[in-house]
Amino acid sequence: MRGPAGFQRLTIFGMNLVLCFFISVILLWVIQGQNPGAPILTPAAVLLSFVTSFVVGYTWSDLVPAFAWGLKLARALRLEKSRLGTHIVLSATLGVCMGLGIDFLCSFINNFGAQGWAGVIAFFASMAPYIVGSAIVLVLIFLIPVQAAAKAISGFDPAQAPPPPG
Repeated sequence: MRGPAGFQRLTIFGMNLVLCFFISVILLWVIQGQNPGAPILTPAAVLLSFVTSFVVGYTWSDLVPAFAWGLKLARALRLEKSRLGTHIVLSATLGVCMGLGIDFLCSFINNFGAQGWAGVIAFFASMAPYIVGSAIVLVLIFLIPVQAAAKAISGFDPAQAPPPPG
């Protein structure tokens, strides 16, 4: 887990731990509020939701270059000299990409077999505002500390690396 690849893996791992835990709790809390008598927000449900969303989120974040997209957007908005501006754009891009990806894929896993596409789309659409909003806020709060931990563990500092071509 050393070098640039280790830094990237550790950042993806750490952010997915944070996002998937909090999103699982928030999602189940929202559903519990809509069904006050049902035992929905339970430790077992949080664990199951976390494991499912973590596997989905880690895979999704490895396949979708959301971080690169966020940096490209920050450059297009001419924010590369503003650490705060870049962080906000990155957080929004990562939150939207990760939130929508996790929401849709978990909606598919949990609803397609019993309810078909109608159930997938209905659940996805109803939870998207909660999940995406939460993901953006969580990335805003946790990206910098997670990257600091990844930097310490991997020994790689992206600020010291040469800029990517193009």
